[in-house]
Amino acid sequence: MRSTPRGLNRVLLALVGLVLLAVGALVTVAGFSAAVSRGWLIVGEQLWDGLTGLVRSTPTPGGDVSWISVAVLVVLIAAVILMLVWIFSQGGGRTNQVAIAFHDGDLPGHTRIRTSLVADAVEQALEHEDQVLSAQVSTWKAGRADGLNLRLQVRKGARLGDTLGTARDLVTGLDLLTGTREPVLIRISSGARARLSRTERVQ
Repeated sequence: MRSTPRGLNRVLLALVGLVLLAVGALVTVAGFSAAVSRGWLIVGEQLWDGLTGLVRSTPTPGGDVSWISVAVLVVLIAAVILMLVWIFSQGGGRTNQVAIAFHDGDLPGHTRIRTSLVADAVEQALEHEDQVLSAQVSTWKAGRADGLNLRLQVRKGARLGDTLGTARDLVTGLDLLTGTREPVLIRISSGARARLSRTERVQ
């Protein structure tokens, strides 16, 4: 329910992983083979000589600085800016409000309420549920609609079927409260094993 581009992130991570794997394999081979090591030293020296010669042969008009150096600096600055934008674009989509529908006579409308009011309604609905220890509610932007993230902490040994029934009742109550059917992500966890096993359902 977040706006993180997971698919693109996975592709970039896979590419970076392949590059690092290739570099690691090359370093390993060079460490065990003197011939490979000498060959890479020769290639490195040739590339360095060619690069320094290219930089010296491309000075800026009226200056001693190479325009290639200026271009590389601009590219690096742009890359840093793009990386910062990418970092700050991760996650996101979270909001502290949720839209509800209402009818004023024959005219339908929408307004927004704070997520804390929805959380209070959920806590009141769970007052007599002994199997549910706590509930947390957060709101995310799901496209043009609002999506609710409902996290339930249940007792160890709680029956999953009963907990899912409680979750369905909560979703039905939330639909009545908001006057619309919003996407709801339900996370059910139990005790110390919550990090290892978790059930997630979208209603």
